[in-house]
Amino acid sequence: MKHTDIKVLLNNHDFTGKEITVCGWVRTSRNSKSVAFVEVNDGTSLKNIQVVVEKSADSDYKEPRVGTAVKVTGTVVDGRNNTVEINTVPSRIEILGACPSDYPLQKKGCSMEYLRSMPHLRGRTNTFNAVWRVRSVLAQAIHKYFQSNNYVYVNTPLITGSDCEGAGEMFNVTTIGYSNEYKNEEEYYSNDFFGRRA
Repeated sequence: MKHTDIKVLLNNHDFTGKEITVCGWVRTSRNSKSVAFVEVNDGTSLKNIQVVVEKSADSDYKEPRVGTAVKVTGTVVDGRNNTVEINTVPSRIEILGACPSDYPLQKKGCSMEYLRSMPHLRGRTNTFNAVWRVRSVLAQAIHKYFQSNNYVYVNTPLITGSDCEGAGEMFNVTTIGYSNEYKNEEEYYSNDFFGRRA
């Protein structure tokens, strides 16, 4: 399935008048008697692209729920405020993944506490989408700097005092080594570099 990224469409007016296919998730949907407006986002941009669905009297249009994965084929047209839109008809909107009626993310905003309860959906919110984009650019810039200055990226072992799921039983990290000077384990680790078992 050949499709065009929404980011490419939003930043390039060369597609105006051409037929394209986009895939993504429905962010908002408004329906009226003769026309429907569906905003779709594929994760390549913070902005959504508006799909204008021209309905006819005999069309069998079923409004897609927020969160539904869709594939839309239509013609790119100039929209308001120097944006682009996609004009299509109901038969050219294909549902790739239906969304249940109890889908928790809607057009209204969500609190961070609420989003913490569903980490698998956080990436579909504007807040996390923006944070992860900034983090991605920063990480790339840091890596580029160190690479250009002949540093080597190494994943160092993580040393912790937390014994998660028994992983700490595999081996211990210590600066003392074998010693008969200490009466018990607690005394031994209190004199160690970390001040406790690690």
